[in-house]
Amino acid sequence: MVGDPNKVELVNVAIAAITTRGLGRIFGSPHGDIVALADLDLEVFPGEVVVLMGRSGTGKTTALNILCGLDTPTAGEAVTLGVSVIPSHRKDLAALRRFRVGRVFQDSDLLDELDALDNVALAVELRTGASGARAREIARSVIEELGIGDRAHSRPIELSGGEKQRVAIARAMASGVDVILADEPTGSLDEGNAIVVAEALRRAAERGAAVLVATHDSVIAERADRIVRTDTR
Repeated sequence: MVGDPNKVELVNVAIAAITTRGLGRIFGSPHGDIVALADLDLEVFPGEVVVLMGRSGTGKTTALNILCGLDTPTAGEAVTLGVSVIPSHRKDLAALRRFRVGRVFQDSDLLDELDALDNVALAVELRTGASGARAREIARSVIEELGIGDRAHSRPIELSGGEKQRVAIARAMASGVDVILADEPTGSLDEGNAIVVAEALRRAAERGAAVLVATHDSVIAERADRIVRTDTR
């Protein structure tokens, strides 16, 4: 996919963008093993919004980290955009994160020295090669879609927690990635702004992205195509 967020492209919806089978992650500790994630089966197709729900500590964040190659499973398998999440595919997974997967962390993880617009525009430039002016045009359209156009020239220190989170979501969406992995994207938002984010994620799916959201928020869950629970075992 290319960086224009308004461009609709044909995608092969018959092939899952994300697949897990029996996915598990165990962390060792001096006091015994800690099961962070157990036996997760999941498929997310282009054009879908799928929600991961479950009690805290049942592996929602861990699953997202595995799917973008920031962690490695200790059981089962995970495939993102045709790349298996295994240590020998580290370079391929890094390329996915740079060009094809947008990750929204609970901590917005913005660059403090850049304003909101340039935080988003930089991601567009790096992923698509768009010129600075074109990248800013794309970035501005997504920032406005998320209701923070009036904060475009504010730096992270000047933004509220909810505003920073929306900038992070805009950064993930703006470059037209194939997969969006979002961890509690509405956790700092009131209901009205949560609806804005939920609808923006839906539009990203309609443009062909596969969207996987870890959340406790019913606003997101009610607008999802499917809900997968991480606490059923």
